[in-house]
Amino acid sequence: MIWTGWRDTPWPSRDDDRLVKRFGKQLAAELLPIVKQLEREFYDSDQDLTARDLREMARTAASRFRELHPELSSDAADALAWCYAYDNK
Repeated sequence: MIWTGWRDTPWPSRDDDRLVKRFGKQLAAELLPIVKQLEREFYDSDQDLTARDLREMARTAASRFRELHPELSSDAADALAWCYAYDNK
């Protein structure tokens, strides 16, 4: 997911401008609310409270997210799991 910096930055760096650069202002304006809603849904997981460690937390939260959103790429779930683990370390 471009917005998170996944595979491009050493740590999560959510950046609206990356979407603008990739998709243009109009499409980015349509995508940003969707992307941010997906992030909120991912973070609704309680795995930060129940998992034994960061790896399990990210893996379990990503698995749950994939079930909720099978239409999304695996990279989208992985990018959000990366952010989630980083934010809950």
